Amino acid sequence: MPNIKALSLDNNPLILQRYNALLGEESTIQHLSLRNCYVNDMGAKMIGDALTVNKSLTTLNLCYNKITCDGAAKLAKGLRMNRILLTLNLGSNLIGDNGASKLAEVISSFSLSHEEIIARRLLISKKSPEEGASPSRSLNAPIGGSKERPASVRSGGHLSKEERKSREKDRASKKKEGKKQEEKAKKSASIESVKAASKGKKASAVKGDKKGAQQPEQEQPEVLEFPNPLLEIPLKEEGGEIVIPGNRALISINLARNKVSEMGVEAFLIAVQRQTELISSSPKPSGLMRLSLAKNKFAPNNGTYLRLMDIMQTKDPFYKPPEPAEDTISTIKVRSPFFIGFWGHNGVIVG
Repeated sequence: MPNIKALSLDNNPLILQRYNALLGEESTIQHLSLRNCYVNDMGAKMIGDALTVNKSLTTLNLCYNKITCDGAAKLAKGLRMNRILLTLNLGSNLIGDNGASKLAEVISSFSLSHEEIIARRLLISKKSPEEGASPSRSLNAPIGGSKERPASVRSGGHLSKEERKSREKDRASKKKEGKKQEEKAKKSASIESVKAASKGKKASAVKGDKKGAQQPEQEQPEVLEFPNPLLEIPLKEEGGEIVIPGNRALISINLARNKVSEMGVEAFLIAVQRQTELISSSPKPSGLMRLSLAKNKFAPNNGTYLRLMDIMQTKDPFYKPPEPAEDTISTIKVRSPFFIGFWGHNGVIVG
């Protein structure tokens, strides 16, 4: 599927759940919507496996499906090494506290697995400079290569004066002929290049006349290179355990209308606080900016949830703080036989 940027398969369930076929390493899909496709934990595992190698997907919509905590854990595993996906929509699924905790962990910090540690060491070893990449030339060898004379050729010391003069004349004549041939070759090459350029201009002019206005060339999209998470500076490295910063590329997560209780909210609160500490010293703002947990298994006035929402409001780029309240008009009634009104701001009577 070359050159496909956006794909919507809403309301089209696949029995085999092989959604990873859409998200391979060579995929160009940037926006994928699988709303109400009966995506289950197997489908979530397929998608999670594909996210570890995918280099294009930025928006993934999986709302109104059948994903449970196991599927959410598989998606979180795929997001450990993914730094491309920006928006993940998991609204209206069956995800509980365990799945929410896995997603919260991946945006905070986590320990590398044994396989990830091995991969990290291999990457670090490849970055070290390689010695002996190309064989060095012998210091005693001449620059232009070996110039040893065949045994049958006599050296100049054994030639007579007449032979020397004749050889010098031959060399001079050969040099002149070589120069003449080079000049002729240059002239012919320049003439051919001019002819080719004129032919190209004529052909383009004819095509332009046939098609009308010449269409502008399509701009190639800029390819962004993301650093490998395995090469990030560890937060902790002792006793064989390596802890690295979590996923800071993901900016929006929707877990509304699931089965998350206060325990899952607490996990997200700790993760967001931890992530805020890690990115506070970063020159570029990053990290989670939007988090939706509405209509889950906790009260809307839950203290942990309110604290979490207070932090997320400050991170939301579209959030506007409430404006300060303006001076209210006092309601002092002026009793007069001729006029009844209110005493307004700055002593102005409002009728």
